[in-house]
Amino acid sequence: MRDTTRDVQDPSRAPEIRTGHLSVYRGEPGEVVYDFTRSRNRDGPRKMLAGYRGYLRVDAAPAYDDVFAQYTGIIEVGCWAHARRYFKEAMPMAAVPCAQVLAIIGQLYGIERAASDKQLDAPAGPRLRQEQARRSWRNYKRICESSRRSCYRRARSMRLSATRYAEEGRLKIDNNWAEQALRPIVLGRKNWLFAGSEAAAHRTAILCSLVQTCKHLQINPFVYLRDVIERVSTHPARLVLELTPREWKRLRQDFGAAAA
Repeated sequence: MRDTTRDVQDPSRAPEIRTGHLSVYRGEPGEVVYDFTRSRNRDGPRKMLAGYRGYLRVDAAPAYDDVFAQYTGIIEVGCWAHARRYFKEAMPMAAVPCAQVLAIIGQLYGIERAASDKQLDAPAGPRLRQEQARRSWRNYKRICESSRRSCYRRARSMRLSATRYAEEGRLKIDNNWAEQALRPIVLGRKNWLFAGSEAAAHRTAILCSLVQTCKHLQINPFVYLRDVIERVSTHPARLVLELTPREWKRLRQDFGAAAA
């Protein structure tokens, strides 16, 4: 999960522009969901994640603290890319310990590359991490606990969630998947400039969710949207899930196989 800003025009106070936030939730199978909120606080994630159980990878933003406190079925997974960023920013203040931590994080990424190259299955991935990364985690903990600097305090607070990726072979070491899903939004807003209203911002989030999910599922977004728009008014409401990108693709594949 990640978020970025989204400028929105207030029609009642035009040409006043307000800054909202567009959050992205990306699932392991390929689904991408964008959600627009007026502010970056706990309300958006709490509403979106109500009823969800499982792992959620986030940065260390305070807005997520209440989400994990309220929804005990959601397990926080930290992001090593963000941890690395803290220490890079702190290099001018504490060059030696920060360099040591950055070297440790580099070792952890090296282990992940090795696991990826070997194409390890779900049980083998965590086993490799536990066997090879344990010493690096101990050194990271030792350096963080020996310093009182603010960057180390923040790193200590996310230490447990940062090592949690080792529990499951399918979990990633960082949040870069979500970062990648935000790139089209960041690039696009240079052309869009702003949404004309909050309603327009919400519609943008829905359309972007469908288009980006199609791309990740290797579906032509134009073909999908044209077909769904033509059929949505007559499609039975009880079968609405058939119009989601994943089900739409599966049904077309099944139909093609049956026709063959």
